[in-house]
Amino acid sequence: MQSIGLYRVLRKLGHGAFGAVFMALAPTGRQVAVKILTRDDPRARARFAREVETIRRLSHPGIVPLLDHGDEGGRPYFVMDYVQGQTFESLATAQRKLSPSRAAELVAELARAIGYAHDQGVLHRDLKPANVLVDTTGRVRVLDFGLASTPDSEERLSLSGQSLGTLAYMAPEQSIGKDAGPPTDVYGLGAVLYFLLCGVGPLDHVDNIYLALHRETPPAPSAHRTDVAPLLDAVCAQALAKRPERRFATAHELAERLETFLQGSDSTLHGSGFRAPSRAPGDRCEPAPSGGTLAGRRPDCARVREPRERDLKPEPKRHPGPVSP
Repeated sequence: MQSIGLYRVLRKLGHGAFGAVFMALAPTGRQVAVKILTRDDPRARARFAREVETIRRLSHPGIVPLLDHGDEGGRPYFVMDYVQGQTFESLATAQRKLSPSRAAELVAELARAIGYAHDQGVLHRDLKPANVLVDTTGRVRVLDFGLASTPDSEERLSLSGQSLGTLAYMAPEQSIGKDAGPPTDVYGLGAVLYFLLCGVGPLDHVDNIYLALHRETPPAPSAHRTDVAPLLDAVCAQALAKRPERRFATAHELAERLETFLQGSDSTLHGSGFRAPSRAPGDRCEPAPSGGTLAGRRPDCARVREPRERDLKPEPKRHPGPVSP
């Protein structure tokens, strides 16, 4: 493929189940990223169109903006800035961890961008280290809104049929097709923070991630490295709580906790919050913290059922690489 619309293709950046992403040159000489639909069916087209509309409604320094969109040979495409930098995935590994303060700084900035998206009615639903990068100016930039949802979106995220999302960074309620809300992305933020601190995901130590997602508490980050402060252990624990009502109610609230840590105060949270997993089923009613969701305030009390054995399905395949078209 030599060109897409007015954009001269330079090289392929990545591909996925529904589309491919290319680096290209605009007529002005500006480097851009062009995503084009490669799977031609009604569901793929609807999702692609929703991604365009989702990005169009967002204007934030931490979110890569939409520049153009069109049709090439009957296949829709859209154009965004080509952002140079490193993904969170490449920044941190088990052999090269970031300092706790740098990890907190990056995720606080990411949480503010995601909080802005929530304020506009958009859930990302696929937060992971490969979908966030730090550009050459040091700014955090969120990538890939291909699985994002809005209040008028009818598609639910489920493991039935196709694997949508990345299980290792997916909230428990999302993995069984329950309606997502801001705490769903908060879980993803917590998992990304855990990765930056530890160089591994919170469930990378288990064989069956799907079972562990509902039943196991991951080791505290301080179990991987001794320089992690109790406050960061506590932030990870609260963000990764199995039940949505036990997490931070908003991404902004998570950002505030991390900013508190960066300011040198840990008076708001004490202790790690990591506990051995309970074997008792979670079918009981407990008070939920105040806070809104995209559909309004949550009820004061919520029931959450742990999945039954027949609910548990095999782990879906993961898409490799930093680009997830």
